[in-house]
Amino acid sequence: MDLTVATARTPIIPTALCRILIILEMDYVMIIILEATTRKIVDLTVATARTPDYPNCFVQNPYYIGDGECNDYNFEGYNTEDCGFDGGDCLHPDYPNCFVQDSNYYVGDGFCDDFRGYNTEECGFDGGDCVVPYYPDCFVQNPNYIGNGVCDDNFPYNTEECGFDGGDCLD
Repeated sequence: MDLTVATARTPIIPTALCRILIILEMDYVMIIILEATTRKIVDLTVATARTPDYPNCFVQNPYYIGDGECNDYNFEGYNTEDCGFDGGDCLHPDYPNCFVQDSNYYVGDGFCDDFRGYNTEECGFDGGDCVVPYYPDCFVQNPNYIGNGVCDDNFPYNTEECGFDGGDCLD
């Protein structure tokens, strides 16, 4: 393939160290990463098949789509809107707008997961794991710190919404 001709027809997204060349065809997508100055191929990825239910979804292994396991490999395209968020595998049944990895395992598991988007309104504040009893507007990383007898004198614990750390920070 003549990369110069392909470059002229396909937009290149420059970065500091490489250029990315994306070629869209009817039955596959080819992503070529070139070294910026020499234009040598650094990486080549070919998604060879579309998934029948998601015509704009090009992935290396289309049989992963809808297989019951969340393949949250965003760089490979499974957990994207075009692929139906891995055919629905990456969607939590109770929180359809919660787009995080392994939502079926972590959301509502009894532990407050305050990272990578779990402790958000879309994910029900980690399925209720990050909600503090008696303080419905208090959303903190460690709910067990509220009212534990130790004043956590920092935000968001020592706030009105959290009852001033469940009363721990009151005189």
